[in-house]
Amino acid sequence: MEEEGFGIVKRPETNRWLIVIGCAIVTLVLMASVGVAILIDVYGGDENNTPSPDTPKTNIIFLLADGFGPSFETFARQWDNSSSLPLDSWLVGHARTDSSSSLVTDSAAGATAYSCGAKSYNGAIGVLPAAGAGGLGPDPAIGRDDPPQICGTLLEAAGALGMNTAVVVTSRITHATPASFIAHMSYRDYEEQIAAQIAANTTVNLLFGGGQDQFEYRSDGQNITTQMTNRGYRFIQTAQEMSQITSLENPVIGLFAKEHMDFEIDRVLENPITQPSLPDMVTKALSLLSGDKKPFFLMIEGSRIDMGAHNNDAATVYGEIMTFQKVISIVQDFVDKNPNTFVVSVADHSTGGMPVGSGTRFNFDYPIYTWYPNVLKQQTASVEYMLDKINAGITYTEALATYANITDLNQDEINWLNKAFATVDNKAKLDSMGDVISNRAQIGFTTPGHTGEDINIYSYGKIPSSLRGVMRNTDVGNIIANEFGLRDKMNEIAKQLSSWMTFPLEPFGNKKRDGHEHEHIYGYHD
Repeated sequence: MEEEGFGIVKRPETNRWLIVIGCAIVTLVLMASVGVAILIDVYGGDENNTPSPDTPKTNIIFLLADGFGPSFETFARQWDNSSSLPLDSWLVGHARTDSSSSLVTDSAAGATAYSCGAKSYNGAIGVLPAAGAGGLGPDPAIGRDDPPQICGTLLEAAGALGMNTAVVVTSRITHATPASFIAHMSYRDYEEQIAAQIAANTTVNLLFGGGQDQFEYRSDGQNITTQMTNRGYRFIQTAQEMSQITSLENPVIGLFAKEHMDFEIDRVLENPITQPSLPDMVTKALSLLSGDKKPFFLMIEGSRIDMGAHNNDAATVYGEIMTFQKVISIVQDFVDKNPNTFVVSVADHSTGGMPVGSGTRFNFDYPIYTWYPNVLKQQTASVEYMLDKINAGITYTEALATYANITDLNQDEINWLNKAFATVDNKAKLDSMGDVISNRAQIGFTTPGHTGEDINIYSYGKIPSSLRGVMRNTDVGNIIANEFGLRDKMNEIAKQLSSWMTFPLEPFGNKKRDGHEHEHIYGYHD
């Protein structure tokens, strides 16, 4: 057998890929013994994803606005007193979002519900609870030592059937949502192992997002991007380099930030601007995919709506929502010109508990029935950007004056900020600044976490008649799998992977991911 790069072994007798994922090229027995995932000949087609008679004939675009609850659409529409937003005309229903382990899902279980069409536990990446686990994930410390069950994903099946596949996000591409479409892991926090799986997955033609650290600056000393370029990937890191890509003759991976990509409100402050915007990445991806004349599966995530809401940072959330609305317009224009395309846009959950018109957590006076967009329009940077400046030497008073035009902090606000800044908890500091700004606008976040309400389902193009009304999030994934002929291949992939793949069973808990502080910039976002 001929070895090609990072754990990739080519079998001459079948001209297919044998893919071994790990931190070094070692024997299969050793890799299995240490719980490293192994992929062998699972995707069923040749390495070029050649179309076959079974290849779906319809383009599939799956959009996910992370954390985008129904009130977020109202909030963004009212910001400029707009009559409607691009998503409004796409509304077809609502989805229930509970996971197998909780009434309030995280992004991993939420994304897996869509990618596999099955409920899973919070933290699960493309896997399902073991039989008899009561819907919970593995945890040997309390007697749950059965490994999770692998599920084949929509994107994997599309690639195996000869479609081009692509992932475009503003998070790390190893983060919960994108990972749940292109990888399998017991818990979402094993991001270096997820990166190794992504590097070995020959069905993904295009990957755009953040996460250089998980590929280039790993704890095992490996540079996976080097291994990927050795087997044909083109690796890019800037918007300018992205603009120079003209075809998918070679697969491309664009990692545009060490961690998550910048919030849009912060991206435009950089000089020079090196990160592409989400609309820029989507426009490029659609151009490359449509230029290849093959049907495609494109997964797009507006990742950082959720992260702004985790920080109770309403102005930053608005910027991320409107960036996603621009993507909706781009996709709609593409579908109008390429009508053989199905589009669905969902959220995994809502974040922040953001009612439109209410005081926030530190002010319990009965609210007046209004809110003030003009307060938020004064803000020119995210609270993450502000905290970065504070940690570099300025005070929170200077940061709020410079980036939110707040020069008259009252005693309640000062007390709230002082309580947070007296600690070493960066997340509390972010929340406190977000609370002060949002409270002045009468935007009342109720939590820095997730909430369990239904989310909106939007769709455009070749919409299946069954995609209507109130349903489970898993129904969305199953409708796509069944309508577009992906189900059998998903089952086949799951069966084949289950013969080889093993996982670490211990939850990450509160440990730093792989020895790094991976969140951008502070705190953990789920």
